[in-house]
Order: sequence, then C-alpha cells, then structure tokens
Amino acid sequence: MDLPHQHSRRAIQEKFNKAREDFLKTELESENQRLKQGHDDEKNDLKAEIELLKEEIAILKTAKEKAELDLIVEQ
Repeated sequence: MDLPHQHSRRAIQEKFNKAREDFLKTELESENQRLKQGHDDEKNDLKAEIELLKEEIAILKTAKEKAELDLIVEQ
C-alpha cells in the first residue's frame, strides 16, 4: 500500500517525466524544422549555382561558335 507521500512523489515524478518528454519532442521537432530549412536553403543555392553554370556554358558555346566562324572566314 502506498503512503500519501509516496503517491504524491510518484505523481510528481510522472508529471516531470511527461513534461520532459514533451520538451524533448518539441526540441526534436524544432531541430527537424531547422534541418529541413537548411536543406531547402542548400537546394536553392545549388539551383542558383546550376543556373549560373548554364549561363556560363551558353556564353562559352557562343564564343566557340564565333571562333569557329572566324576561323572559317580566315581560311
């Protein structure tokens, strides 16, 4: 048989454990959101870098084509 003091202590311990569990869940969810946001930011940065590389490739292709035409004209 539990004494009132033991019951009270058990109830307090259960409340503490529940509060700790809720806190840890909240922290985990927050960390997951931060990681997702970080990944989204990384993806956006990579997409922007890819677009810049595509533009650079287009410029290089144009320069190559012009150089080839100049070479043909010179011959």
